[in-house]
Amino acid sequence: MQKQIWELTENDFNLNPVWYFPIEGEDTDEATVLPASEAEATNINNMLLVPAYFVDSASNECKGYIYWSKPELIENLQPCMFSAGEAISFWFGLSEPEENEIKTLNFPISVRSAVVFGLKQINIELEGYYYINQAGKAVTVRPTS
Repeated sequence: MQKQIWELTENDFNLNPVWYFPIEGEDTDEATVLPASEAEATNINNMLLVPAYFVDSASNECKGYIYWSKPELIENLQPCMFSAGEAISFWFGLSEPEENEIKTLNFPISVRSAVVFGLKQINIELEGYYYINQAGKAVTVRPTS
């Protein structure tokens, strides 16, 4: 079952706990993801998405996913949380998020990845939304309201 990364839902991770980006081919592009078998999930050459659990400062819990990666930097992990049927990304890449693109949430948000196929758990804390500035540094943006 091939999908585009932005089409993934919480249920997709319930059905298939790990997803990976296949080598681009005739029917795929850089946004294509596929369910991973254990062999695909443990292949160090594959870029993986693993389920993660998000808990905000008000103890609200949500599921989501991260890119399973070392080193454990926000720009590598690119966390995404499912809330009220919506995917909320905390990573904006090279673009500073605009006010209308970010949700007011209860920060900080603790994130821990599931242990799947022997992949070690990753733990991070989110202080807001992130992007890379012109100097090449990861910058945190906190909602104003």
